[in-house]
Amino acid sequence: MALERSSDLIIPHAKFLILRDLYESDLNHEKAEECTVRRFERAEFMLQTSLKLCTPDDLHGQANSLFKLAQLYNTQHRRSETEEYLARALYAYTQLQDLVGQANVVLHQAQMLADVRHSLEQALVLLKEHNNHASQVNAILELAHVLIQSDQLSDAQTLLLSPDLKRDFIHVPGLSATLAWLYICGGNFDKAEHYLVSAGELFQQQANKVRQAEVLLHLGIVHTKSNRPDKAEQALNAIPDLDTWEYIFIQSRRLWVLGDLRIVQGRLDEADSLLGEALTEIVRHNRGLL
Repeated sequence: MALERSSDLIIPHAKFLILRDLYESDLNHEKAEECTVRRFERAEFMLQTSLKLCTPDDLHGQANSLFKLAQLYNTQHRRSETEEYLARALYAYTQLQDLVGQANVVLHQAQMLADVRHSLEQALVLLKEHNNHASQVNAILELAHVLIQSDQLSDAQTLLLSPDLKRDFIHVPGLSATLAWLYICGGNFDKAEHYLVSAGELFQQQANKVRQAEVLLHLGIVHTKSNRPDKAEQALNAIPDLDTWEYIFIQSRRLWVLGDLRIVQGRLDEADSLLGEALTEIVRHNRGLL
């Protein structure tokens, strides 16, 4: 069978390198570790090259390369890269209307979240035993995010509203911000607004402009969903222009929320333009990461 894409040859070879490494039992532990790192780097290079060689209309090649990269990064427990490439693979498979590809990505995401939850729960037990409260709070925030992503809002709420954390809300704005996002996901916009205002004040005291921008974005979502267009507009227009990697994501989300707001206001032509602009920003951002 003829190869239709450059990625058709590179992906199987990169996969072979990874699999072959699993069966190399004749090396001692130290050499095996060196070998694993070297073969990982080679596999990563080949899959990234495969992705760059895909033409813009080769969604099949892009989707497969992205999914294989996600699997590769997951073997190294590199969570942020795994999540990023899974999200991009899901987008490509959705464009292709490939239900099997979409299902594989979603299953992988679910398994990864389950693994992360298990690891964080184990870490929390150890941190409690050693009375390391600051690290315990950070682990709780990580676990809460995983639970919210997994749509386990009740468990996340119980975790965040634990009596042990009550005194931390006055100096750890991430707790209020995470609880606010939980309430947004659950449709409780009044409580979400309360915790967002609290988080915003603390982030302002800490001069954390990126997190302040994120709070304003979420306030825009809350006011849009609560049919308060004037307040939504005010919050979204107050988001500052920041020259940071995180701001690119916030800006694309801001355009998306503004599009939603225009739909609520019945200004459909403007909504269409804003949503298209938001999508362009997201695609441009993703390509910039290659």
